Amino acid sequence: MQEYQSLSLSRLRSDGFVSFSNIFSDTEMKKMRTQAENLFRPEFKAAMDDDNHPLYGSHRAGIFHRFPEMRWIITNKGMIEALTSIAGPNYIITPFVAHKSFYAKWHRDTDSPMKAGHNFFVPQHNRPIQIALYLQSNKENGGGLDIVPKSHFEVPIEVELEKLRHTTREDGFIAYNRARILYRFNYFRLKQMKSSKPVYKIPSHAGDVVAFDFGARHRASPDDGVPNSLDMTAKVEKIALFFSLLPDNDGARAYIEYLRNEKGAGHSRAFDNQQDMVQLAKIHGFQVP
Repeated sequence: MQEYQSLSLSRLRSDGFVSFSNIFSDTEMKKMRTQAENLFRPEFKAAMDDDNHPLYGSHRAGIFHRFPEMRWIITNKGMIEALTSIAGPNYIITPFVAHKSFYAKWHRDTDSPMKAGHNFFVPQHNRPIQIALYLQSNKENGGGLDIVPKSHFEVPIEVELEKLRHTTREDGFIAYNRARILYRFNYFRLKQMKSSKPVYKIPSHAGDVVAFDFGARHRASPDDGVPNSLDMTAKVEKIALFFSLLPDNDGARAYIEYLRNEKGAGHSRAFDNQQDMVQLAKIHGFQVP
């Protein structure tokens, strides 16, 4: 187990992502997909959810809090071993969301907290890890993730640029001009770093668990409109389940505070300290806020 932990964490820290194959069996994936499809029935839409949003598709928030029948996913032995291998014991997972027909453009998951003025995620060991369960293979219709390996090393420069961008003449002549020089230097440095990194389409399959650094540049693998079925008439609708994985450290506490007070604050507070979830996590050796 120790070697497995070391290899998984090393790959995540080096490349910005790691994929765990066949965590769930075919039978389990059929069950998971049926349950996930049921989430999007109209009667299960809450105020915090969306259906057929022009930008974000359909989503359901707090899925493991609201739908106890799906909690077997986060207590699966293989899932717990995989998450422990990259976040250590007593890890924290939150929030939980299901997406349907959502194809995100290029971004980093550190973008929102960075633009809100936070920097708790700059040290890599404090940075949340995004966990994705794609309920279909990543084929022609974009069932998974495109990522830029090693792009998570760009985060400190992005944060410095954001800080310099907000330096104005009111900060004084020397500070302003120093910021302009440093901004140009870091801008071209970042541009050079980005130009040297190719895009990688993670070849995930239903049953795999994909983990990636919050600072990695990524997008949903695009849908080219081609059916991914042999009969060429059916097209598997994209569904994915996401949650954040956090080592039990100060970075985790800063991220949870950010969720509670800023990003999706209403969503986070709605599921805060739900005792049946807290106890379930404790029994299985992890935490939920």
